[in-house]
Order: sequence, then structure tokens, then C-alpha cells
Amino acid sequence: MHARLVDLHAQAGDVLRVRGALDRWGAVEPDGVGPWIAALGAWEVLGRSGDASVTAEGLARVAGESADAWAALARHYHSTKQRVLQVQAEGRWRELRAPQGSGSKD
Repeated sequence: MHARLVDLHAQAGDVLRVRGALDRWGAVEPDGVGPWIAALGAWEVLGRSGDASVTAEGLARVAGESADAWAALARHYHSTKQRVLQVQAEGRWRELRAPQGSGSKD
């Protein structure tokens, strides 16, 4: 529900309501990556590159074991032409998506 609300406000171009929806979601889920992922997408839709960059930095700090978070970061870094960060995020995403025990043995 929270993600959809953020998306609707972003599509409408309503920055204040996006911020409000994100604040409410963050209060309910303070340790979750969901609000960070939604915020990154919203700021990109709204063309707010500064907010998107700050959000990407925060998401990278909390992404942990979330494949969805690393995928969102890889897309962001691709769109902002931050190739080194993009490759790192894609690598982390691939690690998390790989089936357990499928790693190569040296």
C-alpha cells in the first residue's frame, strides 16, 4: 500500500505528498529497504537527481541482503552513468540471486 501511494504521488508530480508518504512509511518500517527503494524511484520519476543521489547513498548503506535494493541501485547507477558503482551493485545482486551452493570451487 505504501509503495503504491508513493508511486501515485510521484506520477502526479506532487513532491510534498511523496515526502509525506515516505515519512509515514519510514516511521512504520524504520529498518526496511522498501521506503528507500520507493524513494529512489519517486525522485527519479520526479527528475530530482539530487534527492535520488542522496537516497541511493542511504539505500546502499542499508541494502544488506536485499536483492531488490541492489537491483534498484544498479538501475540508478546505470542511469547516472556511475559505472563502477553499477558494476558493484550488479555483482552484489547476482550474488544474492544465485542459488545456494552453486558457487564455483577453486
